[in-house]
Amino acid sequence: MTSIILIGGSSTRLGRDKSIEILDGVSLLDRVINKMTQISNEILLVMKPGQSRDLHFRSSSVSIIYDDFLGNGPLGGLYSGLKASSNPYAWVVGCDMPFLNTELLKYQMKCALIYDAVVPNFDQLQALHAVYGKSCISAIENLLKQNKNYAIKRLFPLVNVLYLEKSDIFNYDPNGESFFNINTEDDLELALYNLEEDSKDKYR
Repeated sequence: MTSIILIGGSSTRLGRDKSIEILDGVSLLDRVINKMTQISNEILLVMKPGQSRDLHFRSSSVSIIYDDFLGNGPLGGLYSGLKASSNPYAWVVGCDMPFLNTELLKYQMKCALIYDAVVPNFDQLQALHAVYGKSCISAIENLLKQNKNYAIKRLFPLVNVLYLEKSDIFNYDPNGESFFNINTEDDLELALYNLEEDSKDKYR
């Protein structure tokens, strides 16, 4: 299946490109690529034109896609990624999610066959930890042409969405770590702490 990783954000709260931040010797972007490589035969990095000059990732099994609707936020990135996807469905995640759970992602894909999208509802709708079908492309294109709010959640009333509730998610990720993302220095420190604790648990 296809994995679409969105890396075109401005990282305004962190003040620098978070995709290249290093956690325990591995960049955030490489952490996400490594996870998605386990379950995907196609990985698409959607970014702003020219951004690849500043990025360094270890895997060679990825393709770079440039955002067709520059400045239209994650919705534009989702549109560009789905258009380029070779498969009818794709996982869509952010580049700043160090604790992705492949079993939860695979479960989302299994649920997608009769829906346009499968979106976890964990405290809030997790639009960047979701499965989307190419059947969403037309609706997204119409939203982008309206030149208004480019939040992905505006898509949901227009397509057939399955919302996964906590009771579904807890079977795979009881702590909701999958949805943790990096926006601030405090987030980076917490992520590093969690990685160190996980490493200690392996030797206890």
